[in-house]
Amino acid sequence: MKPYPGRSTGSLTKEELIFNYRLSRARRTIENAFGIVTNKLRIFRKPMIGSPQNVENYIKAGVVLHNMLIREDSRFYLDNQKLPDHFDVNGVLIEGAWRTDNTMTSMFRDLRPGKGMNYPTVAKNIRDQFTKYFSNEGAVPWQRVIVEDTGRLSEEEG
Repeated sequence: MKPYPGRSTGSLTKEELIFNYRLSRARRTIENAFGIVTNKLRIFRKPMIGSPQNVENYIKAGVVLHNMLIREDSRFYLDNQKLPDHFDVNGVLIEGAWRTDNTMTSMFRDLRPGKGMNYPTVAKNIRDQFTKYFSNEGAVPWQRVIVEDTGRLSEEEG
């Protein structure tokens, strides 16, 4: 899913800013989770050999193992190495240590919009539905504060 364009021109509505914030937050969460799993379970750093079903099973097993290790002893598994992204007492994002591992950061590439690409009306309608949802029943208390404090999202927040 693509964010609304126009952030740099200041032409986005608050609802569109909120959608872009929530979309970028979801992406950061996924990158953080995958980065931690890949940092700990290095099998995910290389292309996997196997049928699609077997590769899917490897991924499921890795997620189960990761979740079990977090539940059993998260202090040892995560905190000692400051692996996950976290916020300090002032609400400033502190990037996780997994991001400083060069072999990890090279796996994530910025998604750049294609030139002259147009996305289907269906995708636009889904984005619009999420935009309405995030500003109504799906709203969370802090989202407006973040958007209203800055008037726009920071570069890293998309």
